Amino acid sequence: MQISQGLSWEKTIIDLFAAFQPKDTNTEFPFPYSDDNLAYLRVFNYVIVLIERQGCFIVKKEKNNTSSYHAVIIPNEMEDNDVISKTGEMLGLTTSTMLHVLEVTNKENDSPLAVENMIKALKNGLCSMRKIYNFGFEIKNDQTGNELIFPFLEWKINQPSNDFLDLTNLQLEDPDVRNKFTIVEAVFNAKEKLEETCYSIVTNGWETAIDKKFPVAKFGKFITTDRFEIEQYHEIQKLIEDHFQKSSKTRPLSIAVFGEPGSGKSFAIKQMTESFTTIEKDDISFLKFNLSHFIQIQDLYEAFQFIRDTTLKGKKVLVFWDEIDVEFNKCIYGWIDFFLQVMQDGVYYQASIEHSLGSPVFIFASSHDISLEELLGKIKGIPAKDEKPNEVVTANANAEPVIIVTNDEPVKTVTNDEPVKIVTNDEPENNASKTDNHYSTKIEDWISRIHGHIDIKGINPNKDPELRVPADTISVSLRKAILLRSILEKQWPMLFSKDLDNEYDDFRKATCNIEEDLIDLLIFKISEFKYGIRSFESIIQMSHLHDKRRFSPSCLPSLDQFRAHVGDSDFKYLKNKLG
Repeated sequence: MQISQGLSWEKTIIDLFAAFQPKDTNTEFPFPYSDDNLAYLRVFNYVIVLIERQGCFIVKKEKNNTSSYHAVIIPNEMEDNDVISKTGEMLGLTTSTMLHVLEVTNKENDSPLAVENMIKALKNGLCSMRKIYNFGFEIKNDQTGNELIFPFLEWKINQPSNDFLDLTNLQLEDPDVRNKFTIVEAVFNAKEKLEETCYSIVTNGWETAIDKKFPVAKFGKFITTDRFEIEQYHEIQKLIEDHFQKSSKTRPLSIAVFGEPGSGKSFAIKQMTESFTTIEKDDISFLKFNLSHFIQIQDLYEAFQFIRDTTLKGKKVLVFWDEIDVEFNKCIYGWIDFFLQVMQDGVYYQASIEHSLGSPVFIFASSHDISLEELLGKIKGIPAKDEKPNEVVTANANAEPVIIVTNDEPVKTVTNDEPVKIVTNDEPENNASKTDNHYSTKIEDWISRIHGHIDIKGINPNKDPELRVPADTISVSLRKAILLRSILEKQWPMLFSKDLDNEYDDFRKATCNIEEDLIDLLIFKISEFKYGIRSFESIIQMSHLHDKRRFSPSCLPSLDQFRAHVGDSDFKYLKNKLG
């Protein structure tokens, strides 16, 4: 059975679901991992797939030769990556789970076993499995010496742990549903209220508020609940770890990072590199260069030399190239021309002399393109998702003249069959002429050398309302709640009430004294922060919180200070609300 491992729970569930679907060559969207070798299993009342010690996938035979699909998972753990991970193998783990299944099956006699009873039995079994894995076999002393025996007294669990999340009656036949499937959306549609969860994150901390309700990935201090971010970060993290562990590597590993300005690209990447599981933090040297500070090519060669020197010291070098899209030689992305050789062969030339750079990890961050898709759209002349194509008309010599208007003033009159590009008020004529030749002609060569990419999502929703989906709205709200809590912990510790009976190393579980109206304003009412996280942080920083013990709307900065940091519609709302 082919399934992805360690990317996200959603991806694992989708792959397992697909593995039990029959191949259909006539369907427009065939399942990628459908395996006819599993067809005979569908005749059984239940098929159970254990996912290490973290969950299971259940296929139940229904009437009319149909099947229903269910899953039980521990949201904050991935397969074979739990909090009690130990070295070595352990026998009898599957046996402990099956004992619970057999017990409930015997109680049901010959009647069909209800799926809720099977789920309860499997949760009990997984609890037993984890307990036995954690404590190991019993040691029996006798005359012949010590003997390891199965801990029969340990497998009995009558009340399953609350660590598990049930996902029942999964409907993933539609490819569009599969592509957009997120557990967090399923949870909030079923029983959770988004507003209450966000309030709890800010006041009580994300660990308490989200605790095992849905998947959360933590990379150092960077936290995300977005399925697609989780998958990309896990995939890139594994890619980098594999690269550093290879002994035969001869050239850099190149990663591209996209995201709106102020989305926290540098912070997110730095935190990811500090949370590797197979590489010690002290073995990695994290270097950062901002290409907007480079004036001439000699600046880049000096950076290469510094990277080379660091590599020769035996360090695993990870280089963050910020603002790779900055203009150079009158070209956007102009600097990439000088990276192609070193990306391909691991060498660069200075004064016709070849220098070996080794095999560091290059991470290129764009300052304006929010995704790889947007960049590809620009260089191919295809409008990005939230851009409207320019309108082209042809004037007819026998018809009325066509008048082209920009900023409400006529600028050109056409009376022949000349194709005319209409420039609207949203796109001034002097900007409308920007074409592909403003971009480096080597962009596609650069992209072809990229081994992976991450699209970092900020705290603003998609600019096009038609492209927004419920999961995006949920993720943006949760992201802002986690961010607000983090900023307050770091900058305003006096807002937190600590339990006098305990000493905290940090404020992760302390209560933040903040009014709900303020949380509602910053997370749900203001939809656009002009400069992303930077604007969000600035608003908090400008608030009048010195010597305050509670954060209320009266502490916010004056209305004029919001003007530079929120969108026009949000400013109008604030003007009516606060003005």
